Amino acid sequence: MGGGPLSEPGRSGAGGPRLVLGKLTAKLRSLAGRDGGPLRVFVSYRREAGPGQAHHLATDLERQLGGEHVFLDERAIGAGEDFDAVINERVDGADVLVAVIGPGWVDMQPRLLDERDYVRREIEAALVRRVPVIAVATPGATLPSAEGLPDSMRPMLARPSLSIDIPSDALWEVAVDSLARWLLAIRDEKRRRDRERDRAVGDRADAERDLERGRDRAAAAATAAAAAAERQAGLEGELPVAQEELARRRAETEPARAGPGLRVFICHHPDGAADAARLAADIGARIGPERVGRSGGSEGGGPQAGEGDRDGTTAARADALLAVIGPGWLAGGVDDRVEREIAAALARGVPIIPLLTRHAALPNRDALPDSLRPLLGHQALMLPEQFWDAAVGRLLERLAEIERAIARREEAVTAAAERCAGIERDLERARRQAGETRDAVATASERVAALEAGLAATQERERELVAQPPDANPAYLAGPPAPRALPAR
Repeated sequence: MGGGPLSEPGRSGAGGPRLVLGKLTAKLRSLAGRDGGPLRVFVSYRREAGPGQAHHLATDLERQLGGEHVFLDERAIGAGEDFDAVINERVDGADVLVAVIGPGWVDMQPRLLDERDYVRREIEAALVRRVPVIAVATPGATLPSAEGLPDSMRPMLARPSLSIDIPSDALWEVAVDSLARWLLAIRDEKRRRDRERDRAVGDRADAERDLERGRDRAAAAATAAAAAAERQAGLEGELPVAQEELARRRAETEPARAGPGLRVFICHHPDGAADAARLAADIGARIGPERVGRSGGSEGGGPQAGEGDRDGTTAARADALLAVIGPGWLAGGVDDRVEREIAAALARGVPIIPLLTRHAALPNRDALPDSLRPLLGHQALMLPEQFWDAAVGRLLERLAEIERAIARREEAVTAAAERCAGIERDLERARRQAGETRDAVATASERVAALEAGLAATQERERELVAQPPDANPAYLAGPPAPRALPAR
């Protein structure tokens, strides 16, 4: 290991190492100029064994690579610095460790058995960190045998092809030319692998960003699908309620009228036929005779109850039933036809207006059959002879109120039907949207799976490149290039 002032000038044959290393510097400069950039070289040597070659090599490399990229302990470690820490840091950051085996290095080999020996520690540190180690035997020295080294150092010479033996000063220039080209090939391969690793890191980062965006889109699609499913479920629950409401509204207005306008049916006992005819004429003059009918037929064109209408169907299909009650309405009992007509209207819920003519009064409850007793719950209207026209006017107002109520029920039916139709349309759209969002979720999930697979591949590639140790550099493992003839100087 170096560490003090030079104590020997080195060999001087064939122009001496200074001249030859000067040529090595020119060679490194010419080769490095093609790529540019530093090559960090750690020079390990023993001061008692050929320090001149190590110092001259370091000097020339500093000129080519920059002093900060060539480490020689004597020049780089300042007073008071932690020697071990600096050595470990520089070996760890080196691209290549050049172990200079000078004359007498083998003779001092027993010193390597001491774990505190600095040469041993430098080379061990490089081997532990898998830094490429190149043993260079200078003229007058020979490479040691691996068996004579501690186990921890034997990998340095495990492959003799990864070392350089300079047998004489005459072959020095050719050998260092080979070493220079080897170092630069190692540098270029390291750069290539660094770029490939950087690309892998960038690809992994891009894959992570793409996956994050894909997961965001998948989450958004899932949220939209959940909202669409909730909307669909809500409409599916709402539709039966609306349909039930429509059915109820229709039941309140069915059977539907054949056309616009109120249909009035006048129910009367035979002895009230004259009053019924007069009333039919007066009402027909106001709302149209075709919309007024009465028991037993009439001269108008309205609905009539004939002999065949024995169940009160005609009366039940009216929009309002007027029950004409005269003084003899209960004489001899209630007329069967009258009873059927009123009972049918009561069963359907047709509005009934009892009309009291010729000062008649409502019959006593006990005098009525059970089927007609609900008649007494309807507000009666008197039709006195002397105020007939005024009473008919009030009756027409009541009929107008009934017609407005029917119109409101029909409007409610229309609104309920429109609501059902709207819900059905919305439900159809909701089902279509739910299907589309489910498809979007499936597509997004497939995309996420593909992105996850892509990320895994980039991560594996990055791990492989990061895990490649420096001494797996193909240019290093290829060994030094074959010597070549150099032009005469």
